[in-house]
Amino acid sequence: MYKKLYWKRISNSSIDLLLVNFNDFDIDKFNNLLHEFRMITEGRKPDDPINTVIKPLMEWRNDAIHGEIRPVPLKHCKKRWGYGTLLRWCISEGSQVSAQVRDSARDLWKFFFGSPIPEYYKPERPKGKNVLDRNQWDEWYKQISTFYKDAL
Repeated sequence: MYKKLYWKRISNSSIDLLLVNFNDFDIDKFNNLLHEFRMITEGRKPDDPINTVIKPLMEWRNDAIHGEIRPVPLKHCKKRWGYGTLLRWCISEGSQVSAQVRDSARDLWKFFFGSPIPEYYKPERPKGKNVLDRNQWDEWYKQISTFYKDAL
């Protein structure tokens, strides 16, 4: 569906990622997906958690486009946003997330990382917070970094 994007860690212990094959990044497709996501979530209050996904994605895109010499990391969490936050919108099943928002978030995820959507976040009960399973994250990372490993 989308051209496969490959990622590498910014360091061996980090879960922040750098896009390896930026030339394969389809800016028009990304802009369309982001626009769709924004339209679905339009009208929400400025402090709505969904807004913690949209603005930073736009900033990441702008920084990455203008920083071709120096790759710009896609953070897992940066204050309240990172690709981990996008993942939470993809996997949330509660009433606070409509199917339309979830599907749009999943389209953005698939654009960046492909399918399937990983399950490295596990709900912590009874608090309901999602907890990162580092072993599962490492397995997922192997799938999105194969190109980079093969190029070494």
